[in-house]
Amino acid sequence: MKRIALGLGFAAVALAAVLATVLVVAPAQWVAAAVDRASDGHLLLADARGTLWRGDATLVVAAGRGNDGVRAALPDRLSWQLAPAALATGGVELTVAHPSALNQPLTLRRAA
Repeated sequence: MKRIALGLGFAAVALAAVLATVLVVAPAQWVAAAVDRASDGHLLLADARGTLWRGDATLVVAAGRGNDGVRAALPDRLSWQLAPAALATGGVELTVAHPSALNQPLTLRRAA
């Protein structure tokens, strides 16, 4: 019985480690998919690279789903940085930069 409990404890720790690793290295493609869904296909993050926390992509503005031919890609790449410390306290801090669309990086903050 003690061995089973010990084995379950090790399995729980291993599962927690895997989940933490996935969150730390969550791919930027997840951000791209979330933006696509949230904007109903009007904003696309093409060729997304990096992680959820820090990444970049080509910003594409589209007419929406079903209008595949009407799209415009902005020159240069959009980059973002999401602060994990703010999320840990229940807030959000997101910094977005785009050399041809923004004069300086835009930081969005929301406290808990």
